[in-house]
Amino acid sequence: ARLFFFRKYAFVIMTLVSALAVLLLWPLVAAVRPSSGRDHVLLAARASSKGAWNFVDELMGGSCVDTSCGTAPYKLIVKSTEHVADLTNVCLRVIPMGCYQTKSRCCAALAADWQQMQLLIDPGCKNAVVEAQVSGRPVTDMEVLTSNSSSWARLQLNGLGLDYWSSLDAEICITLQPPCTSLPTLCNMTTPSGRNYCVYSLQESHEEPQCCLTCQLDLGGGSSGGGDDPGSGG
Repeated sequence: ARLFFFRKYAFVIMTLVSALAVLLLWPLVAAVRPSSGRDHVLLAARASSKGAWNFVDELMGGSCVDTSCGTAPYKLIVKSTEHVADLTNVCLRVIPMGCYQTKSRCCAALAADWQQMQLLIDPGCKNAVVEAQVSGRPVTDMEVLTSNSSSWARLQLNGLGLDYWSSLDAEICITLQPPCTSLPTLCNMTTPSGRNYCVYSLQESHEEPQCCLTCQLDLGGGSSGGGDDPGSGG
């Protein structure tokens, strides 16, 4: 009778033991299995978002009172990319939007006087920026800022000297050298779909700016884009 019982339920017992073994060992298997390309994209996207939010938090933790892209009187788009030897010249076109859709104080302040721009970059690219120009005029006051609380650095261009009227068809050009000879490499930010982008901030003053309108610059490379308004305020 005992032998009959064992034969009858042996398969069930073995199945239960196998299932229990899988449940106990699965965390170990998952921990050592190689990550897929999709996993890397998702991790990069999370790191990019975290870097962008840390940037906004740092701005709001300083003198800035408004970081909303929705109140920005200008929009930046990539106009051209030119390669000469081992250098790359990337030009961003400035599109004056004005303040017709928003009546915020910061929109009016930047429309009247746009002095500074910050671009979030990979710290490994801090020596890649050779020079910058605004509509052919060299930017003589340029620096890369680093922070212990952020895994990204900031390329800061001072003395832009633009306003709503003079920004019509204006260009901001940046010359890059190895190891970062493209905007996707320089900014090193991506969405979960693999679309590349940069994060930039427009500021009305070099000394303790109150308006730090922060937007997303779409670089393409994926299946879909994201929003362009990470801030709030105004």
